[in-house]
Parts: sequence; C-alpha cells; structure tokens
Amino acid sequence: MARSARRESATGVYHVMIRGINKEAVFEREKDRRKMLTLVKESGPVADGDLELYAYCIMPNHAHFLVRAGLKYLSVFMKEIQECYAKYYNLTKDRVGYVFQGRFKSECVEEERYFWNCFFYIHSNPVKAGLVRTETEYGYSSAEEYAREQLWLVHEKGLRMYRQKGIGTILSDTSGPSRSAMDAFFVTDRFIMDTEEEMHAQKKEAVQRLARFYIEEKEIESTFILFSTPRLREKFIEDIKEKLPCTKVEISRIVSEL
Repeated sequence: MARSARRESATGVYHVMIRGINKEAVFEREKDRRKMLTLVKESGPVADGDLELYAYCIMPNHAHFLVRAGLKYLSVFMKEIQECYAKYYNLTKDRVGYVFQGRFKSECVEEERYFWNCFFYIHSNPVKAGLVRTETEYGYSSAEEYAREQLWLVHEKGLRMYRQKGIGTILSDTSGPSRSAMDAFFVTDRFIMDTEEEMHAQKKEAVQRLARFYIEEKEIESTFILFSTPRLREKFIEDIKEKLPCTKVEISRIVSEL
C-alpha cells in the first residue's frame, strides 16, 4: 500500500513524535537520551538553521518535538536522527533490525492556541509518567532551557515567543507550573498526538471533565448515578459526542471504564 503524503502546515510548524519498535524503551538509559539530544543538535537542518526547534522531550520509549521547518527539511531531520540513533542503539545493544515503530508521526500546528497546548503537553510528559515531580526537574526536555533562559537546542525564536506571551514564570517556579495558568491554554476541541495509550488517556480525562460539568448542570447526585443509570448514561453520551473528536462507540467504551 502506498504511503499517504504528509499534509504541509500553513505555518510551517509541526508536532512530531517517534516511538520505539514494539513499544520498547529505546531511550531507557540516560546515556541513550543524551545521545539522541546530541544527534538532534548535530543534525544538518538544525546546524544549518533550516529547522527551528521550539520544544522537545525524550521519554524512555518515545520522543516529542515541536518544530518549524519546510517538509523537505523536516524529513531530512527525522531521517538523520532516526538512522544515526538506530546504528548507535543496535551497536550498543548487539542487535539488528528496526529500532523505531514505522514512520515518524507528525501533525500540523496552525493555531496559536494549539501551539501552546502542544508546548505544555510535551513538557508535562515526564510528570504524568511519574518520572519527576515538576517539568523542570527532567533533564531531557526543553523545560529547563526555558526556565533558565539558557538555550542549547531550543531556537531563540521559541524563547522570544515564550517571553512575549507573558508566561515566563510557568516553567521557572520551583514549586511546579501553576495549573490555573496552564489551564488557560488547554481549551481545545482536539487531542494532542501521542502514543495510542496516551491518546486514550486524553479522551478518558476529557470525558471525566465533561461528566463533572454535566452533573452540576443537570443536578445529578453523582458520577456513579450518571453512569449506572442506562437512561442518564445514554443521554450523557448523546449530549457530549458533538463536543469531542470521538465516535459514540469510543465514548461508550470510555464510560464503561469509569
């Protein structure tokens, strides 16, 4: 089957993700994550200024990048870092074969609100995974670069936009980002690209959030009553399906898990 062509972003900004083959933790060791970051810094498009990196996070089994580049340079960048890392990984692990799962995933980022959604989402990955308490404690994401305003991989335009937005303290507070401050950027009608498991977790969180609002609005006693009463449950699913980029079947499945 022929590969589908990637859609070109009107802004040139993309959220990109790669994942280890068979969900393997291909960045499990600290030296592996450091190696990937070094490859990113030394890649041709970054070194030549053809790709601007605004955010990144290297997790144990996948990695996120928020970049601006032409599709040609984005493809060159991803090809370089994936091929070089695969050679390094196979050599150090005495293995052969694919290291990454299929093609890299990409989505167009064409709205400012969604840009900041992706920005904060990428930095929140280590906290959600329980690896650190706050975003800036994780040494393999761009959160610390923004907090300290000391750039190594992040393009200067990223820091300039961050300052102009007036949110410079969110990633620099040692007690952790202000949830109320970040919430202002999380009003969105779409989910952020991630692994299948994390996408499902986003949908589940969205249904739970809407259920809380629904209970208050309809004056229902509790979430248990809402989901355990067939008539109320079906009405809830019907009412919220237009608010989420999910099918009715997906919402029904999620409700059955809650």
